[in-house]
Amino acid sequence: MIKLFLIRHGETDYNTESRIQGWQESALTPLGKQQAAKVAEELKSKNIDLIFSSDLLRTKQTAEAISKTLNLPIIYDWKLRERYFGTAQGQTHADLFDSPSFDRKNDYTPEQMTKYHIETLPHRNARLKSFLEGLHHLPFEARSIAVVTHGGGINAILHNLIPDYVSKGHKNCEIIEIELK
Repeated sequence: MIKLFLIRHGETDYNTESRIQGWQESALTPLGKQQAAKVAEELKSKNIDLIFSSDLLRTKQTAEAISKTLNLPIIYDWKLRERYFGTAQGQTHADLFDSPSFDRKNDYTPEQMTKYHIETLPHRNARLKSFLEGLHHLPFEARSIAVVTHGGGINAILHNLIPDYVSKGHKNCEIIEIELK
């Protein structure tokens, strides 16, 4: 059995500006760096064996703080990236959602996904499922793994492990503990 500690990255300027980040790079704010240092301290008691991280800057910076505190290496994996939001990346939620041509109830419409080149939820979920499946084939034993990712990444992992999971927002540097069987 593997215990996963799912961690959303620290705060970024895009978070404070309510911008859609997706795959765009955005560094941690001073508060985000403090959050990363705090979550690293919280993880000291969890006997972490390994750290995986998305390869985007905000998660790398968060994972590096954890790595420094726990003295563990980081394995970067692009599959842990946030959902790709295409040309909507960098726009504010208000600019996009208040647009007369934009109607978002549960997810983006097929027309919006085509117009903005947004990754589908099934594709994102399959990408994260592939990451989870890879954990069963590590060339060494790891019982406690920190996974630094994004809100959407956490939702996709939980959706894959708990089929009736209802997605919700996750706070910056929030830790979610779950067992992978």
